[in-house]
Amino acid sequence: MSTCPNCRDGIVARDAAYECPRCSEKTESIRKYQYKGLGYADLEHAYLAKYGNASKFYTSDTSFKDLNRDSHFQPIEFIIIPHPSKLKTD
Repeated sequence: MSTCPNCRDGIVARDAAYECPRCSEKTESIRKYQYKGLGYADLEHAYLAKYGNASKFYTSDTSFKDLNRDSHFQPIEFIIIPHPSKLKTD
């Protein structure tokens, strides 16, 4: 349980932006995501690709590049594509 920074009333923290049920103040997420590299879900996706006989795995997660050197995931080619937020728009 976290509190609203505006009215200090108790509310449940959410991963996305939320609206306080008491004061209706729209507030940023209380919990901020912090990326720490490949995690359980990432490896689960890699194993699904392996056992699904995928030859290529497209992702914007740069940590997957390390799996290209891992013989356990051969012959899958992990291809890193630019994240949409990193693309230049002219």
